[in-house]
Amino acid sequence: MNLHINVPYGTNDHHIAEAVCKAFAQALRTAKTIDPATFDLSVKNPNGAEEIKHRTPKQIMDEIAALDAESAKALAKIKALL
Repeated sequence: MNLHINVPYGTNDHHIAEAVCKAFAQALRTAKTIDPATFDLSVKNPNGAEEIKHRTPKQIMDEIAALDAESAKALAKIKALL
């Protein structure tokens, strides 16, 4: 395990070391209190959308044919008005 600490300011080495130790102890206490029931490391994104169920090519072609028939009826009505 590696621990990288960046101290952007401070001049007293004793106070810097004391603050680093206290911050690290607080981080360990926080990590220890993680609820294993809700902590999930799986690759599934909990905020992602539901999985999309794709249509088969036949279903797509059937829908296109139905839409074409609808369009043909609408065009026939428009032609009758002319």
